[in-house]
Amino acid sequence: MMLAIDIGSTWTKGTRFEPAPETGLRVAASFRTPTTVDDLARGFRRCRAELDPEGKAELQYASSAKGGLRIAALGVVPDLTLRMAKEAAMSAGGKIAGIHAYKLAPEDVRALVDSRPDIVLFTGGTDGGNESCVRHNLEQLRALPPEIPVIYAGNRVLRDAVRGALAGHDLRVVANVLPELDRPEPEPAREAIRDLFLERIVAGRGLDKIVRDTGSEPLPTPMVMLDFLKIVYESTERAADFAVVDLGGATTDFYSACAERFESNVMRRGLPEPPVKRTVEGDIGMRVSARTAFEAIRDELARRRGDDFADAMAPYIEAVADDPARLPANETERQYDLELAAGCVTTALRRHAGSRRQVFTTNGPVMLQNGRNLRPVKFLIGSGGFLPRLSPEELAKSLWETPFDPENERLVPPPDCRWVADPESLLIMAANAARGDAPAATRFFLSLFNSEMPR
Repeated sequence: MMLAIDIGSTWTKGTRFEPAPETGLRVAASFRTPTTVDDLARGFRRCRAELDPEGKAELQYASSAKGGLRIAALGVVPDLTLRMAKEAAMSAGGKIAGIHAYKLAPEDVRALVDSRPDIVLFTGGTDGGNESCVRHNLEQLRALPPEIPVIYAGNRVLRDAVRGALAGHDLRVVANVLPELDRPEPEPAREAIRDLFLERIVAGRGLDKIVRDTGSEPLPTPMVMLDFLKIVYESTERAADFAVVDLGGATTDFYSACAERFESNVMRRGLPEPPVKRTVEGDIGMRVSARTAFEAIRDELARRRGDDFADAMAPYIEAVADDPARLPANETERQYDLELAAGCVTTALRRHAGSRRQVFTTNGPVMLQNGRNLRPVKFLIGSGGFLPRLSPEELAKSLWETPFDPENERLVPPPDCRWVADPESLLIMAANAARGDAPAATRFFLSLFNSEMPR
């Protein structure tokens, strides 16, 4: 018997699983309670007592209740070391508080501090490569308040210089995220971020009480989800390309499991894509980030639904941003929510997707691809608080079509991609359970969604 609990920003959710011969696991009971943000332990204890009053089940749990670690990513070249810094941060369950490329100016450091990061992830240069830019940025970072932890994951030649310049800071020095131009190595930085999550997030708002109660430590929910999707994808031998959209009130997380494939006339620009990838959009969400989401989609919304619709929707957006607990009071307001959701999902997907354009070489025209090709994805899971409540017809409209642009063709999923809802939050429950029994949790996932996957 296994108990999976996820402490979210709004709800603390739990599922008790029992072994099942055919599907690995079966749901024995589920429960959810509002997250007690002032003391996370109260909601957690209530959920645990409801589902496992005798404390006999094996417990696995994760938390995103404090919003995860805010990480400022520093790199030299945006398409290389900075991109690797961002991917290491997001694969560890963090969210980007700021990004800076090339040489830092004093005002950049002030902006970095004003963004209130939990961690500065400092990268730059391949091993034995660029030193000047990293040395310049190191001098600027002397002005950082010493209480902000710094993870250095750049050119190994400069490790001693970094240790000397940032003596007195909470500094972690790990392997370079990009030791060679074609060899990304994000895992050491990812592990350092995970350790800081346990040190800094667990120590606040009652998570330390949960650790004392249970004798185990949580991981960031997005990290647990990403690791589980990697296991699932490998179990299918990378044969089933799929994506997961987790639409929340403050952020929209997008995960894709998609093998990198190139046609004969396509060349890659930049670093290779990982088989499973996560991005998080902190400016688009259904409630807390409703204002910035609406600003991002308003022009396209007006083209789709008309200026009058967009103008009428604006006061509703202000109302839900001021009161994130507010629900639609009538069908008109529900239509506003549907369009906001579609705009958030579409924006997150387009940012996650790569693009390609035609260039001319001495051997003739070729397509130059930058980023992830999502065209093989024909199966999407809608998770989070909003998407699973939609009807199949409404869920199918959660993606706006992407206009074709020959100058910058977006590599988004095809129009006939298939949507499947996760109404009981079983995906994150299975991801937590996988920490205790990955094969059983994988079989459970496939029993839920494999029949929907295109063969």
